[in-house]
Amino acid sequence: MTGNLELFSLNDVLNVITQGNMSGILNITTDDGITGTCSFDNGKLVDAKMGRLTGDEAANQVFSWTIGVFAFIPSVFEGKITVTESLEKLMFDSCMRADEDIAELGRSISGTSHIHLSKDSNPPVEFDLDPNEWIFLSHVGEATSVAQIIHEMGMSTDEARQILSKLIRQGFVHVVAE
Repeated sequence: MTGNLELFSLNDVLNVITQGNMSGILNITTDDGITGTCSFDNGKLVDAKMGRLTGDEAANQVFSWTIGVFAFIPSVFEGKITVTESLEKLMFDSCMRADEDIAELGRSISGTSHIHLSKDSNPPVEFDLDPNEWIFLSHVGEATSVAQIIHEMGMSTDEARQILSKLIRQGFVHVVAE
């Protein structure tokens, strides 16, 4: 089973896997080459990986993606179980975070490779940034998407959302493309 997330929502794909009690690996790749994998055993999500993230944190990241391609490869699961939350809870949490992002930033920053940032030409004179915020800011460029920064830094969407929200509020960056 393969397809494009713009034609088949991830929710629909997950429903097919769970309702069919399927076992195998779901590979999802965003337009900018970031890949996440979700392993299923008889329709139950048992493992997830995305960059350096694993388990629930990786699943949360992957489930926020709306643009990219997917491929499900049937196989027997023989790995370590890393996912502790139910699929329903992980999907619900992902939807809730997307809604919060929209309310907080005026658009969702989660899981899309089409959101790009630009450094403001007049950054604030006084500021207080921690090391992770400085590193995040150093990755900002019009050719780099938010999804790429998250992947390169190996952070969760929640961590990135908090940092990005602060950088936008303090006038360091703004969204230039979606």
